[in-house]
Amino acid sequence: MPLKELLDTIDETAKLNKLSKPYLVGGFPRDIFMKSLENVSDLDITCGDQQTKTLANKLIGVLPGTTLTTFNDGHSRIIYDKFKIDISNNFRIPNIQKMLINSGIQKPTMMQEELYSRDFTVNTLLMPMNLSSVIDATGLAMEDIRNKSLDTCLSPRITLSYDPKRIIRIVYLSAKLDFVPTKRVIDWVRKNNNALDGVSDGYIKSRIGKSLKYNPEMTNKMIKTLNIQNKIPYIKGLF
Repeated sequence: MPLKELLDTIDETAKLNKLSKPYLVGGFPRDIFMKSLENVSDLDITCGDQQTKTLANKLIGVLPGTTLTTFNDGHSRIIYDKFKIDISNNFRIPNIQKMLINSGIQKPTMMQEELYSRDFTVNTLLMPMNLSSVIDATGLAMEDIRNKSLDTCLSPRITLSYDPKRIIRIVYLSAKLDFVPTKRVIDWVRKNNNALDGVSDGYIKSRIGKSLKYNPEMTNKMIKTLNIQNKIPYIKGLF
């Protein structure tokens, strides 16, 4: 199935079932904005609320031969044809609404709550299924992408301590995108690298292995910059 036909099917399924409007989020709209989109196989979808899960179940009925796999973190995945469709778990950091109100965002929407709970601003862009526009709902993503800057959506203390795997994603995204983390992100990680003690060696090896394939020099440089050398298990080609 061509990409446009798949996206139209997702959009129509949401409309027919009177669900919230679905959006592409994360890497696809980011790469479109960067004009670096190549072979499309990975799609991330959110409705910004719990109806995202309902949409996933409805898609199983209209995309023949597909199954829905749910992971430990709550997000789901549909494999269809050549596409891997990740369905958001609509994760929200605890007390996110109060945090956003205190930061000056009055009456934050459920979509804003989800986007600000994500890892980095560069992964918060949205696109409707008709690909008509790129939406910067936080007002932070486009500027950081232009500056090739990796910054957390909330303070690093909140974003990274809640899910320390995101520290390893700094290395991965730096290698993949040739982006550099902000000073506040670097400073927090250097002072709190013990946060990685709870991250499995398997996850670290997998993500750092992919980073090395993208850019070995940047991978090594970023690990040293973040002062996490002693938290990385042995990986061939590292250091």
